Amino acid sequence: MAIEAGVGLVLPSIPLRHKDDLVVYNQGNSTAERQFEEWFDQKHAVSSMGQTCPQLKVIAQEDLQAGDRDSMRRVENRWSLDVHSTRFFRERNGHFWAGKPFKAFFEEGLAQLREKKHSGKKHVKDKSMTIQKHLENEAETAEEASTTVTIVGMRADLELFNIANDPTGHDRHLWDDLGKALRFLEAPRAIVDRLLRQIGDERFFAVGFRGESNNMPESIKQQISENFDALDRAWESYRAMPEMAAYDSDKRPLVYLACGDEGQAQAFAEEGRGRGWNVTHKYALAEAMSNDGAVENISALPFDFEAIVDLGMLVKSYFFVGLMSSAFSYTVANMRDPTTRYRGSSFAMWEDGGARTHLLPNNDIHGETMMEKYACCL
Repeated sequence: MAIEAGVGLVLPSIPLRHKDDLVVYNQGNSTAERQFEEWFDQKHAVSSMGQTCPQLKVIAQEDLQAGDRDSMRRVENRWSLDVHSTRFFRERNGHFWAGKPFKAFFEEGLAQLREKKHSGKKHVKDKSMTIQKHLENEAETAEEASTTVTIVGMRADLELFNIANDPTGHDRHLWDDLGKALRFLEAPRAIVDRLLRQIGDERFFAVGFRGESNNMPESIKQQISENFDALDRAWESYRAMPEMAAYDSDKRPLVYLACGDEGQAQAFAEEGRGRGWNVTHKYALAEAMSNDGAVENISALPFDFEAIVDLGMLVKSYFFVGLMSSAFSYTVANMRDPTTRYRGSSFAMWEDGGARTHLLPNNDIHGETMMEKYACCL
């Protein structure tokens, strides 16, 4: 948004959801808010965005009227624009694209906000004021404007931009560059590294399993069955590959399971044994590290940061099975594809660029398939 509109960017704060009650997302709860630097490597992000767009000014929230230091910037206006108010807007449908730029919407909305502010001011002409005084006042106003900022709040909707409809490809290249700007903090990355070393050089399959109590798309039994059907199909499709030479019908690749509920993860692993699969998960791998403190390190993470650990493992897997109705699975699928966008099941594609991904096309709670809901990117 900021780059297309040609304005600066205030790094956002992001709330942590409740660790135990997963339906509590803490939107608007200031005590749950965490600054950008508590989620991501802020120095890396600012540096990367600066290389992608040198003219982009990036401001941390703590630099906005947080004290009397010279680096602080006074906020002159705090406004907001509702993207849902734009004509013909449909949520999750890639509203803005090369032929309908976000910049036009932003500039029109900003002009209306400015006009509304100025129309509310009372203009009183001081006849006694000299020309010199008028010039001094104008100079003071210009100097003040250079140290103040106007903050325009925007709701960040999922799939707001449709980058696929730009025939020049510039939107997708920008998308790729900005994607490299986000790097998670050292703590979850270090845990991923230790879990990968625990697995060793063995190639492994992975499953994104949605078994948390807050959002089960279907029965656990049905989801487990569909996942193992997909794993069986992946094994049959790739077992003849040279890199699979170490495996045979008696020894299949290890399966790494990503799930936020340890009890459901154990149930999944138990079912896997009956179908010829050895299933592990972050808790089991951590427990196998004697006196390493890995279990304590994972338990100390907020729920959302535990998901970061799983994300790292899923991206590194040989083949990934996820759910199309899961934004988490979809994120992993995007990251695994060399185009940075999930283009469809690897079972149906002749050349997938090494993505090796299959998302189960189940229905969501509204009975609407994700293929229909996210038509812009599929």
